[in-house]
Amino acid sequence: MTQVQQQRRNDGEARRREPSGPQAPILAALSEREVERHERILSWRRDEAERRQVPHHRVLSNQLALDLARGGVESLEGLMRHGLNEHRVAHFGKELLQLLRSL
Repeated sequence: MTQVQQQRRNDGEARRREPSGPQAPILAALSEREVERHERILSWRRDEAERRQVPHHRVLSNQLALDLARGGVESLEGLMRHGLNEHRVAHFGKELLQLLRSL
């Protein structure tokens, strides 16, 4: 369950959790759909990092996760244009694209 869904469940209304941290102003400007996409991307990143036993930022940077949440990436080349290097595209680009298409 996303944080937005949890907040709805707890409050009985559609109210977003206030973002905090250095990206707070950027996150606050996202639509509800983009926030949900961002949360799913971060969840996938955490799982992938645990599976590979690396820090999460070695999978995707915070900025790249945010860019992907905004949408518009539909190919492996698009992932590379947004900053994912060839090595990462080769290792999990197809899986990441599948996730993005499902959101």
